[in-house]
Amino acid sequence: AIAIAVILLFGRAGLVTHDWLGINFSRGMNDIYGLDGLVLVQIITFFPVSYLIIRAMLERLDPSMEEAAQSLGASRFHILRTVTLPLLVPGFAASFLLLFVESLADLGNPLLLTGTRNVLSTEIYLAVAGEYNQQKAAALSLVLLIPTLTVFVVQRYWVSRRSYVSVTGKPTGGQMQIDAWYVRWPFVVLTTLCLALVSVLYLSIAIGSFTRLWGIDYTLTLANYRIALERGMEAILDTTFLSAVTTPIAGVLGMVVAYLVVRRKFSGKESLDFVSNLGAAVPGTILGIGFIIAFITPPLIALVIIYALFLYYLMSNTRLARPRAALYLALGLVPGLALARFVTDWGGIWYVAIFALLLTLALAVVVRFSVAAEQRRSVVVLFMIAAGGLLLFIVGPYFTNALASWGRSLGGTPAKVITSMADWIDVFTQIPLPVYGLLLVAIGGYIMSRLLPGRRA
Repeated sequence: AIAIAVILLFGRAGLVTHDWLGINFSRGMNDIYGLDGLVLVQIITFFPVSYLIIRAMLERLDPSMEEAAQSLGASRFHILRTVTLPLLVPGFAASFLLLFVESLADLGNPLLLTGTRNVLSTEIYLAVAGEYNQQKAAALSLVLLIPTLTVFVVQRYWVSRRSYVSVTGKPTGGQMQIDAWYVRWPFVVLTTLCLALVSVLYLSIAIGSFTRLWGIDYTLTLANYRIALERGMEAILDTTFLSAVTTPIAGVLGMVVAYLVVRRKFSGKESLDFVSNLGAAVPGTILGIGFIIAFITPPLIALVIIYALFLYYLMSNTRLARPRAALYLALGLVPGLALARFVTDWGGIWYVAIFALLLTLALAVVVRFSVAAEQRRSVVVLFMIAAGGLLLFIVGPYFTNALASWGRSLGGTPAKVITSMADWIDVFTQIPLPVYGLLLVAIGGYIMSRLLPGRRA
């Protein structure tokens, strides 16, 4: 949105540059397109992130520490340098890391503003979407990953060297007032200019949406909204669905991970904390490329290593004898590999049904001979969830295909809404089989770690 607004105001046919200032750009002239324009847009786009982080840190800062330093005769600058800023180091480090990653991963702004200059995020996107070359995209992603991981490790090391806890509970005391006019007024002027610039940028988007042809014909019209609703309805619906689904899931997952890291003790706790924070340190472009490469029929040896290590980690808290541990390792590894590789290679949906039947028989054997009678209910519930997921995977396409066919017969906007709903249902029922295989392995590891903590062969 900010990039569009900057183009509307300061582009070659912009309101400010062309209409008000009368600048006619010729070849070789410096305009908004390029790295300088991209830097300006990214600053305006990402500085609210830093503001929110630093504001939260300042609200939790105890003013009594600054008041105590002031009562001892310290100057305002000395208090800022020795008391306030050191306590804000975690906030500065977190905001720097997030802004660094967001700037590297930003795709929309570079696509609109870089002009003849290229950045890594656009090169990765073009390698996947234009050249269909995942290997090139992976190589470029590795180049992009090195600086982000370096900054992430340095940030964690720098922040973890010392403690920044000042108080516990609610901060007490008042706020230090800045009375000097030569300090207050520059900040007031700077803040007013920033507010005016951001307001004008968003206002230009609102006005431009009602304009017939920006830079040439400023006649007000509603035709743009009609075209947007006709051609972009599916994009609007899918974007809304994406936000509505990912936000609560990510929030719940974050709460669970935070609870485990803070309140529980288990092996791999530090690794879980590191990996959870790593998601914020790795650009989304790299995560997307990794997801694509991971689920386009990866090599079998890679699957064996991943599933075996994952299941071995889940079994690490159990006290099973080695023969039985090896048996559980095989029982967990084979279903995961079958779902991840062989079932998709076979291509028949009924192979999934046959596999579900074999899984049910294996469940019956495990429940009968390996789990105490009073603990069978929880085991059965977990595997019923897994079997229900497989059932939805089988019958889901029949329902969604019929729903999409009926929607397309309606035509117009209802057709787009109903076909989008069919796609949304597939998101929950057509889980990628490699992901489902990992889920089954996780369920098996959970059962062993929770229900068999002290069993011996």
